[in-house]
Amino acid sequence: MRHIDFRNIYSKNKDIEFKWIGGTFCTTIPSLEQARQLLGTKCEKTRKLKSSVYYNSKEMFVRQKLRIGAHDRGEEFVWADGTLCDKDKRVQDFHLPAHLKVMQYEKYIIRKDEIFDVTSKHDFWEGVHFREELYVYIHIKKLYVEKGAILSVRGNVLTLVCDEVILIDSENEDNHKFDFQIKILGTDYFGYGKARSKEEEMNGLNGKDGCVIEEEDLQSYEYINTLFGRIKVKKKPFIEPDIQDPKYKGQNGENGKNGVNGGMSMLADIRIGKLSNFSIKGFQVFAQASAGKNGGDGGKGGDGVFPGNGGKGGNGGNGGLSSNIFVTSPQKYRKFMNFIGLESIGGKAGKGGESGKKSIEIQKIVQKSLDGANGKDGRNRQAPPIYFFPFTKI
Repeated sequence: MRHIDFRNIYSKNKDIEFKWIGGTFCTTIPSLEQARQLLGTKCEKTRKLKSSVYYNSKEMFVRQKLRIGAHDRGEEFVWADGTLCDKDKRVQDFHLPAHLKVMQYEKYIIRKDEIFDVTSKHDFWEGVHFREELYVYIHIKKLYVEKGAILSVRGNVLTLVCDEVILIDSENEDNHKFDFQIKILGTDYFGYGKARSKEEEMNGLNGKDGCVIEEEDLQSYEYINTLFGRIKVKKKPFIEPDIQDPKYKGQNGENGKNGVNGGMSMLADIRIGKLSNFSIKGFQVFAQASAGKNGGDGGKGGDGVFPGNGGKGGNGGNGGLSSNIFVTSPQKYRKFMNFIGLESIGGKAGKGGESGKKSIEIQKIVQKSLDGANGKDGRNRQAPPIYFFPFTKI
């Protein structure tokens, strides 16, 4: 990936703005003030309207009390009309400089059923942690799309500017649910939470079996072979095993691991100057954060005179969090647009493990082992809110 120093990517007149360099390259933006000028809209009226709805969703409102709220307020400053405050500075500065992937094209064509993935990756920069928030700025002057084409981004903060999007005929057109789709998805890594287990380690291990007492151990006589043949002799009376003796106990099955939370879908700012040849609701913006992972199953209890209990099932991870999506375009193109935001899905609960089996029934031993309890399903999380702003200046 081509890297260009930040000082060489912008021109400074009254405000700084991107130079037209062309192609794809990576850079870093040192401050939120510079990010505001480069990535946000120039229209102050649109900025104020974005801030007026910024915390309308319950999820966005509630998380202002959490550490992630400092991220939200920083993004409101860059893409809307928020203000910076001293209490957020330490959290925000920790993530600077902002790592930005830039894509500039005079024209670009996305073919029928093609997925044009614009996602930025952490390995584009040396030493960037996989959880670091990444940014994508795309400016395409003329974007040509065939039916069923998709522009997709996963887990990046996106600014997409298209002067014009043109639907072109494709051969042997099939039925499609949309003419063109912008798909905004959650990160492909897990969301924040205590659960950290890998998928192959989710299920609890089965408990080991205890020592076995056979039926003949309970009999008062036994047969032995001698020179005079097989004879029946009395043996020592059977001593019932001590409940505290670990060798007779089957181990409990391990509990299943909790599923990880789904990855977050990030803010997107989409600015469309003109739409050509689209059907009604044919231009689709789709958004959904990643699903939570399923909880692991509990392990089976070990068999024994005193069988082990089954392990508990792990809880499913919660669906991923989501952020605002803004779409700006002249009002006359609104009828050609269709916005679909879906809840992120919680993971399924793991099943409790079966209890172990008694190796033999002894009348005086009444201790019973128990099956493990099932875990709890993860919670679905709120769909990304999508807002439309009818303005000509993008």
